[in-house]
Amino acid sequence: MNIAEKITLGVATLWVLWQLLWIKRAAFDGAGIFPAIIPAFFLFIISIVTVLLFQLSPLHLIWLAVVCFGLGLLAIILPPIQSASLGFLTLLATMVLADATQVEEKPAKKSSKSSKSSKSSATAKKKQQQKPLAKKAKGFGT
Repeated sequence: MNIAEKITLGVATLWVLWQLLWIKRAAFDGAGIFPAIIPAFFLFIISIVTVLLFQLSPLHLIWLAVVCFGLGLLAIILPPIQSASLGFLTLLATMVLADATQVEEKPAKKSSKSSKSSKSSATAKKKQQQKPLAKKAKGFGT
């Protein structure tokens, strides 16, 4: 592999990782996500795996990125792909919400503090529990 092929493969891999994180963040924040992004994302992952599996030139990924986006636009019309895209977004939003709602509990340390400081820490914990932990994710494309 020459340098141009290695750079192309590296950029394609980084782009896929960035897209995954961007889609995850957008699903969590309730931002609008262009529906064709999800199928195009999966088609591009399949393209990367195919290029690596059949030992093709990674330079093919340049034109495959454009083709994957075009096919993603066409694929979103099909109802099974629409439901799979919604399921993927739901899965990502659920994973993010599960991470955000987990509260790490630290073991209590034994120390000789006054009852006033323990009351203030108990009050602080109650206030922290009352704050909303995460925004609700909005619907697909809204």
